[in-house]
Amino acid sequence: MSSFLTRGLAACLLLTVPALPEVHAQDPSTGASPVSPANPGTLPSLTLREALESALKGNPGLANFSFRLSARDARLRRAELRPAPALTLTAENVLGTGALRGLGSAEVTLALSQVVELGDKRNRRITVAAYEREDVSVEQQAAQLDVLAEVTRRFIHVASDQAQLALTRSATALVQTTVEGVTRRVQAGKSPEVELIRARAALTRAHRPAACRA
Repeated sequence: MSSFLTRGLAACLLLTVPALPEVHAQDPSTGASPVSPANPGTLPSLTLREALESALKGNPGLANFSFRLSARDARLRRAELRPAPALTLTAENVLGTGALRGLGSAEVTLALSQVVELGDKRNRRITVAAYEREDVSVEQQAAQLDVLAEVTRRFIHVASDQAQLALTRSATALVQTTVEGVTRRVQAGKSPEVELIRARAALTRAHRPAACRA
């Protein structure tokens, strides 16, 4: 039952991922996009679904489970095997002395034996091996859910930061335009100097990080 639930949760995460925006690649040294924001269609992007699928395929911690499951499968197949028959060959009076000299008096006995398992031992052995395999499978699915949850958390964090960055750039551009307009009006004598001071102060605040403005 637990295996069914974990498989269902993993499937739900992949099939019903939230409609989050794509995350775009940026220059790690400057944080800037590799091309002009005026042409966002050319930016390398990553959707949440792609991030989840890539994490499941490339996570080294999850790759170990395939080997563990293969070992459990081999143990289960071995548990399903019945005891193999044993063939025994016994020779007596070989290379004796006197009347028993040579191979003419040799006695060869060929015996075939078969172990018969009683008390339903084979079925119990198979059941134990199957449960051990199921334990590894459930552990694998739990690890997959942890990876999916962590990737989703980080994706949302990056998407939120990029949205905040885009908003800050738009606000800064608007304030910059305002400063330029106020500067022209002040130079033309149509606005007092104090308006330019206020506009420049707003531009300074817009350039500061959000943590500094808080």
